[in-house]
Amino acid sequence: MKYAECLDDFYLAFETEPLYEDELDQFYYKDTMPIRMNHEYQSPIQDIFDSCIVRKRQNAHLLLGHRGCGKSTELNELKRNFEKAGHGISIVQCTVEADILGLSYYDLLILLGKHLCFIAEEAGCALPDSLINDMDNYWKEVVKIDVIKEKHRIGINSGITASTPKMLPIINIFAQLTSEIKFGHDKKIEIRDYVKKSTVQWIGLMVEASDYIANYFNGKQPIVIFEDIDKLSPEKAWEVFSEPLSQMPFPVIYTFPISLSYAPRFAHIEASFSNNVHILPMIKIRTPEGDKYNEGISAIKGIIKNVQILNCLKKTRWIT
Repeated sequence: MKYAECLDDFYLAFETEPLYEDELDQFYYKDTMPIRMNHEYQSPIQDIFDSCIVRKRQNAHLLLGHRGCGKSTELNELKRNFEKAGHGISIVQCTVEADILGLSYYDLLILLGKHLCFIAEEAGCALPDSLINDMDNYWKEVVKIDVIKEKHRIGINSGITASTPKMLPIINIFAQLTSEIKFGHDKKIEIRDYVKKSTVQWIGLMVEASDYIANYFNGKQPIVIFEDIDKLSPEKAWEVFSEPLSQMPFPVIYTFPISLSYAPRFAHIEASFSNNVHILPMIKIRTPEGDKYNEGISAIKGIIKNVQILNCLKKTRWIT
């Protein structure tokens, strides 16, 4: 994205994509939270940050918000803040790495393990040989692939690049698993059934990996964010979240469809997450009575000014 300098740039500057890491310094507007929350010091994003940096037995969070409210941008900024605080962190784009229309709880467990390995690999923290062998042995019943030696092929297939040769076996496995849960059918069902029968064992291996990574990061736990789960259909969301997604012993953040939070059955999910449910409100420009909300309008103007559209519009006399 670039600054808007003329009318032709207007639409490009209002892309529907969130701000990514290389754009946050230029375009991120920091002053929306008091307007969203109607309180100077309240912030659901800060609440998540404050909770995740403390080691707890259960530290899973749900982030709710209407589409277009800025969840993805705020999560990308949250990722930067975790990194500044010394944590290893990774964001899972579920629409990219899985079949979002047919997503399963067991797909999420696979992606969780993959991204723990991604955090380790990005940090240059090779997992112990014994753990890599245990992971390899766990998957060998359902995944049979040849070792891929070229770094670029690994990156294309799994989203992970291998800087440490001894990580190659497990990276190759995740390349195959990701392909199957995204595009497969019969094999995907076989993989899910296998994880279902041995969920405790797989979670145990992930706990071992997360502990090793935390030790590498001076005791700071790895953090995984699952994006796009709020795009699930209601039926699929209830199915996925009926499973114990809140029970990981390291911080995990999930987006969740806000419309389902009004259903009576949501109370069960909320309780399972120990009330770690956070709502990111829209920036309102009208009060409930229909009057102009000047603080919200000012925030929107601040966002527009941040991408330098204001001067472009003034030149065309669209605004004064």
